[in-house]
Amino acid sequence: AQDQAEAGRLSLQAKVAQPGGLWTAALVLPDLTGSTRRFQVSQASLDIEGRQGERTVKARLASPVAGSLETRIFELGKLTGTLELAHPALARGGLKLTLGGRARADLAKKSAGAELVTRLDDSTLEAKLEAPSLEPLQLAFDIAIDRLDLDRYLPPKPKSAQPEPERPIDLSALKTLNARGTLRVGELKMARVKTRNLRLELRAGDGRIVVDPVSANLYEGVLQGSASATTSASPRVSLRQNLSGIRIGPLLRDLAEKDVLEGRGSVTLDVTTEGATVTAMKRALDGTAAVKLTDGAIKGVNIAAMLRRAQSALTGGLQTQGAAATEQTDFSELHASFRIRKGVAHNDDLTLKSPLLRVAGSGDIDIGAGTLDYLAKVAVVGTLEGQGGRELAQLKGVTVPLRASGPFDALQYSLDTRALVTESARARVEEKTQAIKEKAREELLKGLFGR
Repeated sequence: AQDQAEAGRLSLQAKVAQPGGLWTAALVLPDLTGSTRRFQVSQASLDIEGRQGERTVKARLASPVAGSLETRIFELGKLTGTLELAHPALARGGLKLTLGGRARADLAKKSAGAELVTRLDDSTLEAKLEAPSLEPLQLAFDIAIDRLDLDRYLPPKPKSAQPEPERPIDLSALKTLNARGTLRVGELKMARVKTRNLRLELRAGDGRIVVDPVSANLYEGVLQGSASATTSASPRVSLRQNLSGIRIGPLLRDLAEKDVLEGRGSVTLDVTTEGATVTAMKRALDGTAAVKLTDGAIKGVNIAAMLRRAQSALTGGLQTQGAAATEQTDFSELHASFRIRKGVAHNDDLTLKSPLLRVAGSGDIDIGAGTLDYLAKVAVVGTLEGQGGRELAQLKGVTVPLRASGPFDALQYSLDTRALVTESARARVEEKTQAIKEKAREELLKGLFGR
């Protein structure tokens, strides 16, 4: 580094070279005046440029400066600046933000604070930052963002058919973080999921990050819950979420890019997991989950249509078909709870109701492997029009096994038509037996009362 002072002007320059990178900084105090008791600079500037691998950073900060070497208090009264970050992995190759605000540091008390306003494209960020302790560093913050689309800054998914190697989850940079604060975002889009009125409180310390509580409006409903994670090499994560009044279809299409379910209601999650990658975390999931929906549909299969086709054939055996995007099974109510162990969610209390059908069942969802193995028992209870209700009048009271199995992207549905024949015959025998009993009852009454 080299220092230079001339006619009240102070200039400091520094250069740091390291493997794969080079960083330079230049601090200019053009008109330093005053004494050790009180000094000031009309407009100081700091320029930083750096390159680390494929990432480049360019920043410029400027502000009037006032301070005292005796009290060791320094103030940046009107801070302005820009930050440019470039990296091939970022969408559009990089991003640029502007900065304004003020800052103050009390080095005697080893504390600092700042009030900042930042613009990034059409997003405005207002932040109040406090460092009640600089040694060791402790941070407090209150950040408000009007709108933020994080997806626009992520690179597009690769089009290559070969999957990229899975990257480990690395939270080690946060291991020594000691912070507490509140974040509020008016409109947020992240991983395609859109939320409004997001609010969360964050605490970080002792190698652990806790977000509690977190709340938001999304998909016409409300999210409330909490989350935590360790910063170890294999992070341990816990998640508790309650989503109420949501539209499940748009949420799943955005979150998982799956069009498998429609309806409105609630979803609850209470899970923990651990792992160095997303795949490892899926396979280590433990906890519980539940879903309660009304006025919706299961996409990919039309159970009533399968029953109708099987009834017309009545050939016995299994009738199997793959999931079809145009097929669906409507329901008025759907309830199910899950016990999750080592990435496998087990359910044994499914209840699906519609004017025509009742469905109960049990089975497993292997979240880690992305497969389903589920056996449902389908009962015809009505003969209303719609989804073939009138055509299934002869199957009223019949219960038929239906198995859903296979990978999520290629589910197969198998209807046991042998059971359909047996149950249909049993139902007809019971119907005739009941009719005979009713006829005998009527004859008995006539004999007793002479009517």
